[in-house]
Amino acid sequence: MKGLAILHALKTVFAGLTSNKSLFMSRPELAKSEIAVVFAVLLIGACLPVLSVQLPPLGDYANHLARMHIIAHVGSDPFLGQYFTITWGIIPNLAFDILVPPLLHLMDVFTAGKIFVIAVIVVLVTGPMALNWAVTRQLSLAPLLTFGFIYNGFFMLGLMNYLFGVGLAMWASAVWIMLRERAGWLFVLQSIAFTLALFFCHLYAVGLFLLAIGSYELWDWQHRRFRFDRRLFLTGLLILSLLACAVILLLNGPTWSLSGVYDWDDQGKIEGIALIFRLYDDKFDLVVLIAFLGGLGVGLRMRILHMHPAGIVCLIISIALYLAMPTTLFGSMMADQRLPIAGLMFAIGFIRFTLPSQTGRLVFVTVLTVICMVRFGEVASRWQQIDVYVQEFRQAIALLPQGARVLVAQADEADGPAALNDGMSHIPCLAVIGRSALVTSLFTVSGKQILGVRHPYSEIVDRDDGYLPNMSQLIAAEGMTPASDPFWATWFQDHDYVFEMFGAPDSENANPERLEPVFRGSKFHLFRVFKDTSEEDEKP
Repeated sequence: MKGLAILHALKTVFAGLTSNKSLFMSRPELAKSEIAVVFAVLLIGACLPVLSVQLPPLGDYANHLARMHIIAHVGSDPFLGQYFTITWGIIPNLAFDILVPPLLHLMDVFTAGKIFVIAVIVVLVTGPMALNWAVTRQLSLAPLLTFGFIYNGFFMLGLMNYLFGVGLAMWASAVWIMLRERAGWLFVLQSIAFTLALFFCHLYAVGLFLLAIGSYELWDWQHRRFRFDRRLFLTGLLILSLLACAVILLLNGPTWSLSGVYDWDDQGKIEGIALIFRLYDDKFDLVVLIAFLGGLGVGLRMRILHMHPAGIVCLIISIALYLAMPTTLFGSMMADQRLPIAGLMFAIGFIRFTLPSQTGRLVFVTVLTVICMVRFGEVASRWQQIDVYVQEFRQAIALLPQGARVLVAQADEADGPAALNDGMSHIPCLAVIGRSALVTSLFTVSGKQILGVRHPYSEIVDRDDGYLPNMSQLIAAEGMTPASDPFWATWFQDHDYVFEMFGAPDSENANPERLEPVFRGSKFHLFRVFKDTSEEDEKP
């Protein structure tokens, strides 16, 4: 009985969302030219923060840029060649690595990186439009909602390959829906091609593609009264072949070695939803959340918001997967928390408005544009503030000698808001670009990246995506060898410089016997490591 009650409740909740095919094919809310103008204005606004600074402070982004520089120049730079090696493999996380390095023959790495970031924005905002077109066959206002969420917690963390894969998965789903009635060799080949492209963007993207088309075909099967017909057989066969392609690639790639690295934690489920809205100011994020929930409530109550039945199937399955997914999967953290933002964007692709009047449509466009522009302005303003710190880093990096070995640590007590610190945590990796340095925090995890560190330097860098050591740990390490023998255990012998991150500007030198101040920034300190003569002779 409880099961029936739950099903009845779900049916009641989604009753206001459902829509029949005739409603989805009804007249457009605005003329194509008008929607195109609004889209262009919002797209320009979304790209302006990226163009306003040389280095968008997007968490892991600086780390990824350093890897792009190494891929492009490891064969011509003697220091990079001494430290690093590139081992190409079947890794579901290579979009950045494949698309950006060739651009470095035409432009600098910072420009090439921003082109990729803008490409991520473009594919994310056009993906829902393509999916919406596939189910409505007309331009709609609904996909414009994506602009309100284009800057989100995952974007700020710099998960570029994942977000690019989400957008491409929406395009793949749209193409599937539009070509499915003409099933043939072209349809099969494009489906397999999309699966391969999605796999190399991110393994998650393959799952999203299969989830979307599986939901659509499940709805269509229900629409055909669950008949076991030729359409069902062909669809099932094709979906199984796509799934088999992904599994075969995975089994033959280094990522499979991380299959046993997983963890489940229910504490992060709410955080995954919060990251949809989270930027820098919690108060404004709360306003956006309230506006979203208020608009959703009004749309349902007035029955002007409708969702394609396939979208409802996709939404229900996504919620179930989100509750069941582990927090860490294939060694990647936040595996479950990534689903809500992707689910929201797919949901936007499946919805449609039936606003009753031209005035109502103009009010919607105006309110959405104002919210988006304020949100874009908030991001641009914060990035301009952070850019001051980035320029300090660049000044400090210019003081390093070519080929320096740099240890990145953090202050015992971090100074400043977490969101700001997250955006700056990988900026020391710019020393790779500017000074061909070996930086301990570079991403070099086997199975996740193609970048490796040559022996013996591989023993003195972080190869496990661990946490930065703090200054107290460094001081303690000199007096004894830690039982776990971390990579920084003999830092005073192995490294030439230390970046202390997030310390207060007026904080004291934690170890004046070993560390000589070189540059004191607002959010970091750069120290030169004193070495004994005997230690210098024993360096790797």
